[in-house]
Amino acid sequence: GLLRRLDAAERFRGIVRPSEDEQAVIDSEASVKKRVAEVLVQLAASGLTVLERTGAVNFLETQLKGIEPGTKAADARKAKLEEMLSGVRAASSVEDQPHVRKAKTEVARAEKDYAEVHKEFEKWEKGKKMLNVDELNKLKRAHEDSIKRVDAAKAFLEEQQCRLPEACGCSAVGSLGQQAFGPDVVHWSLSAQGECHCCARRRSRCTKGVSCFRWISHGSFISCPETGSDRRRREGRHRVAWARTEGPAAGLSLGLPRPRLSSATDRGSRRSGPLV
Repeated sequence: GLLRRLDAAERFRGIVRPSEDEQAVIDSEASVKKRVAEVLVQLAASGLTVLERTGAVNFLETQLKGIEPGTKAADARKAKLEEMLSGVRAASSVEDQPHVRKAKTEVARAEKDYAEVHKEFEKWEKGKKMLNVDELNKLKRAHEDSIKRVDAAKAFLEEQQCRLPEACGCSAVGSLGQQAFGPDVVHWSLSAQGECHCCARRRSRCTKGVSCFRWISHGSFISCPETGSDRRRREGRHRVAWARTEGPAAGLSLGLPRPRLSSATDRGSRRSGPLV
């Protein structure tokens, strides 16, 4: 998340008139770089995942290239960065966090399903398989939906890779995943206790509003509708997630807020099952 914020700051600097939020990201670049250096020392001591190692090496090499030699301060900074780079390269390897592994499993499953549908689609394209109108429409719809599902799974994986386990959006027992409820109904699932902080409020709609999809009849992805109160709750969750992953207090123990229940209807609806 910190490295992604630095990438965003680099992009926003090219905007002639950045918005207030974009300017805030640009202004935070120095403090974020300082925090990255602190985190890298901690991670190098405990071990790095493949993604963390790659990102850290790229970041440190970029910082080294940006040093203008000739001053005592530049030489000291170069020596410090080279020491950190050596530590990152020598650090032990560790597995991805559970929430990242689950997201990777979703990507693999989505790609496998796409490959099966695409194989049949190619047969039709090459004239090796004849279909009537209904069968052709069904195949085309399945092919388009499988592409959307792969894209959504990859986007979710990228998001989870930038989050700490405490800020990933779901608990260990209420994690997002695929559950089949017949050939045409699949959804990002909820635990029986509603531990998924993203989607546990109602069966009819989730409260996350960003990067959250429902896989409904015929496999169509739709964004869940968002009300004003939903938006305020989402923004509050995002502020907490930012503080945990990118803010000055990143890595400290801040409790992730649980969804509020505003009525008996909401309490009665916190149960698992397909979103239809």
